[in-house]
Amino acid sequence: MAEYGKSPEPTANPEPKAKPAAGKIKRWEDLTPSEKKSGIGCAVVLVAILGGCVGLCSSHKYSSEWNSIKAKVFCADEIKEKLRDPDSYRFESALVTKTEGENNEFGSATINYRAKNGFGGYVRGVATCKHWGEGDKSYIRVTLLP
Repeated sequence: MAEYGKSPEPTANPEPKAKPAAGKIKRWEDLTPSEKKSGIGCAVVLVAILGGCVGLCSSHKYSSEWNSIKAKVFCADEIKEKLRDPDSYRFESALVTKTEGENNEFGSATINYRAKNGFGGYVRGVATCKHWGEGDKSYIRVTLLP
């Protein structure tokens, strides 16, 4: 009988370690040197693939340039505020007429839209939209053209 704090005496015929069945996960200590090398190689390849994916994703630069899409988005609310029936606003097109700023992030655009008039019929309209910045703030000014 083993005493507390002492390890049991070894038996004459120690049982051999059972090898894991196919498809089972082995402990690192049980791997052969060639299996360890291939495991390390797989890990290196996996890290390289993940690093490449992160590099591709982070290399995509966000464009801050003033364009027709930004004109559509930034100017829509300002145009709606000036209409009789703001919910009837339907964007048709935008044409950038000017860009300015260090990265062309500001500019002007002409917006073509449709909206309901006072009689409930849809009419075409044109608005100019100017986006500019002063310091850390940016501003938008919209003028509806007759």
